[in-house]
Amino acid sequence: MCWASFLGELVRTQQTRAPGRPSPPAPHLLTDELTTALATGPFSTALSVAIEASGLSLDRLQARVHRHGVRISITTLSYWRSGRSQPERAESLRALRILEATLGVPPDSLRSLLGPPRVRGRRKAVCPNFTELYTITPYVEQMLTKVGWEPGSNRMRHLSVHEFCTIDANRTMSSIEVREVLAAGADGLNSTFLLYATDVPGAIPEVTRSINCRPRRMETDAETGTMVAEMVFDRELSPGESTMLEYEVRMPDGQQIPYHQRVFKRAPMEYVLGVRYTEPAVPKACHSYFKPNSAAPEMETNKLWVSGSHNTHMVAASPAVGIHGVRWDW
Repeated sequence: MCWASFLGELVRTQQTRAPGRPSPPAPHLLTDELTTALATGPFSTALSVAIEASGLSLDRLQARVHRHGVRISITTLSYWRSGRSQPERAESLRALRILEATLGVPPDSLRSLLGPPRVRGRRKAVCPNFTELYTITPYVEQMLTKVGWEPGSNRMRHLSVHEFCTIDANRTMSSIEVREVLAAGADGLNSTFLLYATDVPGAIPEVTRSINCRPRRMETDAETGTMVAEMVFDRELSPGESTMLEYEVRMPDGQQIPYHQRVFKRAPMEYVLGVRYTEPAVPKACHSYFKPNSAAPEMETNKLWVSGSHNTHMVAASPAVGIHGVRWDW
């Protein structure tokens, strides 16, 4: 992701009132943060910064828009702010025009950040074959077969997945802590399978800690830096029963991997990916992304905020089948 610098202060100017547009507030200087957000985007970040700068709640923003005869829900405003959706229909664009005036930003400064309309239609809830999503070598596919993986199996469903990556002071990923809630399908369930790949020769991940499960069979490939494992549960699940697993994957020393992503063959109810950075290795920018498969470019990217504690995260409710991840730039 490329970021452009914007020099100087952007001053809101008085303009002739257009039909259906509220009278603008008195001119004022925008904060440096808001000026940069309006110059670089994305839309969700600029809108969020503008709302914070205004001091207005979503309830009050909704009320102001309603006064001008345009209906909009608080949920829609929240989705625009988080990047889950964006204004596209005529009514939504009218609401955005009123929001720009209410928030005291220049006309069309938010609208200009809108990307192309998103593809509509239902996304797959299940992908029958994992290899349609993620390209693996024949050798890695053989490794999966050795640990008992069945390509077309849908015996389980992820209800939720929480992952937390730690980046050490040398900018290398040291560990990934995972908490998964799984539900058994009609045939019951007694294990699940992991595939972790670094794409770095010789850099093989390792399962070092586990709760409610343990590695039973494991294969590694030094050429691609890949580890596959069957994680057997402490007990077999009956159909419809769930379990919560926790495990840690330690990454090899010295490997600077600038992203982490997870492939979902079946859509979970929730996916959370957090990244912790250790000083002085704090990135200058982070963004989340989605890819329908490993050969596709990154789509639906959103800038992520890095907190004062040097953490960032993404949340996906009912994420689409495909690849979801976070990338960071130094």
